[in-house]
Amino acid sequence: MADANGNLDVGQSSQSRDLLTNDEDKIAHLTREVRDFIEDAACQVREKVAALKDIDFAEVSEKARKSVGRNPGKALLISAAIGLAIGITLRAIRN
Repeated sequence: MADANGNLDVGQSSQSRDLLTNDEDKIAHLTREVRDFIEDAACQVREKVAALKDIDFAEVSEKARKSVGRNPGKALLISAAIGLAIGITLRAIRN
């Protein structure tokens, strides 16, 4: 506690310094973790972008059209399931 002159007890001052140092260490550690996470995410995004550049979307589209032509019922069920999942997700986001 403080004495009559407002001076802090040496033990309390030391304890406060220790707590501050501990908090600074925690913040530094969390900062490093966040930086590492962001660097990893950026690396993964670069890899995905590079992979997308190699995709021939015309070929993918043509394969999808042929698949739907061969299995229209399956395509309809998949489309309905995707629509349902999107609807549920959007409703959950709004609420």
